[in-house]
Amino acid sequence: MRTVKFYRLVIVCLIIINLTTIGFLFFGKRGHRPPHPGHLTEILGFKGEKLKMIEELEKKHHIRKRALMKKSKKLYSSLYKTLGNGEKGKTILDSLTVNNEKIDSMTYSFFNTIAKNCNQEQLRELHHTVEKSLGHLWSKKAH
Repeated sequence: MRTVKFYRLVIVCLIIINLTTIGFLFFGKRGHRPPHPGHLTEILGFKGEKLKMIEELEKKHHIRKRALMKKSKKLYSSLYKTLGNGEKGKTILDSLTVNNEKIDSMTYSFFNTIAKNCNQEQLRELHHTVEKSLGHLWSKKAH
């Protein structure tokens, strides 16, 4: 009789743990994810030719950025494989720095081009959106 009560208690505890875990999976806060394609044009409310131009610009930007980020990932992997061999590591670190500068420069240029096509209200919204994105990059949780 005592064993049955113990097993019932264990089962109830396991069910509670499982339900809590499922709750966290479905309702827990997820990390920052990049917005879907077209998100920026939706926020800024572009129409007509500007919409087509910005969407094309965004598409090209993301293709180039993904390629550069993939290169950065490979460089980081190579860099840490050279631990103990400082000279080779220095060369890879220099390449990584150049690649990251390309990403930053390309991203700034992309947003600057968009800003040139904005009216004052859209420009304020663009600044807000960029600041919000930068906040995710620099938040304490990101480190």
